[in-house]
Amino acid sequence: MSTEIQDKLAPGDRIHFVESGVTFSTIPNDLFGGGGRTSRRGDELVLTEAIIEANSDRNGDTWLDLTEHDQRRVHGRVLFRRGPWPTDAEIYVRGSSEWIDAREAARRAAWSLQDPSARNEALAAVHGRFGPPPVTSRTINEIRGDDERQANAEGTDDSYV
Repeated sequence: MSTEIQDKLAPGDRIHFVESGVTFSTIPNDLFGGGGRTSRRGDELVLTEAIIEANSDRNGDTWLDLTEHDQRRVHGRVLFRRGPWPTDAEIYVRGSSEWIDAREAARRAAWSLQDPSARNEALAAVHGRFGPPPVTSRTINEIRGDDERQANAEGTDDSYV
C-alpha cells in the first residue's frame, strides 16, 4: 500500500490529525454508524485493535497505513501524522471556523477582565496569538466616468478634435 518503508500502526500507537473533517469508525462492523467520529485539527487518537479493525477493508488494508506521501497522492494533502500533536504547533488555521471561534472566545475573556492594564495585556496576547481580526466586509466602488478619464489621460480620446 505504501511506497515508503514504514511499520504498520499497531494497538497503542498514536496519531494526530492535521486536518479537520476526517471521518473514521471506532466500532468494528457497526451497521448503524454509531461508532463514527469526525476529527478536528489537533485531535489525537490512540489506536486500539477495534479501531484498526473498524477502519480496515476486507483485505485488511487501512487508511491508517498510508504514509504522508501516499496521503498526498490519494487525498492531495496530509490528513494525519504519526505520534502526538507537536507541543509547539498551533491547532488553529487562520480563517477557519475553529480559529474564528477560538479568537472570539479569547477576546471575550480578555474584555471580561476588570483591571484595564490586565485587559490590555490580554487583548495584546489575543492579537499576538491570533493576529488581526478577519475581514468581514468588502467595499466595491465604481465611479462613473473613470473609463473616459483614463482614455483622456492616455491621449486616446478623440472626442475633442
